[in-house]
Amino acid sequence: MLVNLLLDPPLSAADFNGKVLISADTKHRIVKLADFLVAVAAGNGSCGIVMQVGAVKASGTVTCASVLAADTVTINGVVLTAVSGAPAADQFDMSGDATAEAVSLVAAIAANATLAGLVSASNVAGVVTISAKVPGVCGNAITLASSNGTRLAVSAARLASGSDGTATTLTVGQ
Repeated sequence: MLVNLLLDPPLSAADFNGKVLISADTKHRIVKLADFLVAVAAGNGSCGIVMQVGAVKASGTVTCASVLAADTVTINGVVLTAVSGAPAADQFDMSGDATAEAVSLVAAIAANATLAGLVSASNVAGVVTISAKVPGVCGNAITLASSNGTRLAVSAARLASGSDGTATTLTVGQ
C-alpha cells in the first residue's frame, strides 16, 4: 500500500531540509522526521499533515518494434536516442530484438540522473513501462514522446492514471 505523507511545517523549505532532511541516508532521514513529529506532538511547534492512502503512480508505455538508429524517446524533456552498438549517456542500443532494445532503454532511463529521480522503468517482451516515482496526480504531468510512433510507440503524450487516493488532514501543535 502506498501512502503519501505531505507535511506543511511553519518553516521555510531550506530550514526544514536543514533540520530534518540533513542526511542522504534514508534511515537517518526517517529518524529525523520522526523526531520532528514527536516534538510537534509534544507541543513544540505545529505542522499540518495530509496523508493520502491508496495513491497510485502514473504510468505509460513505450513499445519497441524494429527501432532504427537516431529514433528517440523523450521523457519529460530528456531525449534518449537509439544507437547501434554500445550506448553513451542518454542513448540506448537498438541493434538487438525488441526485448533487447527495451532492456537498453530501461538502462538508459535508470542511468540518467534527472529521470532516475523522476521515474522508474521495467521491460516485458519489448514493452517498457515507465512509472512516476511519486504516487499521485502529479505524475500525470510527466510527458512522453517518440520520434516514430510505429517503432517506438508511446501510450499517450503524458503518463496517466496517477491518483491521490483518499486524503486525511491533521493539524498538530499550536
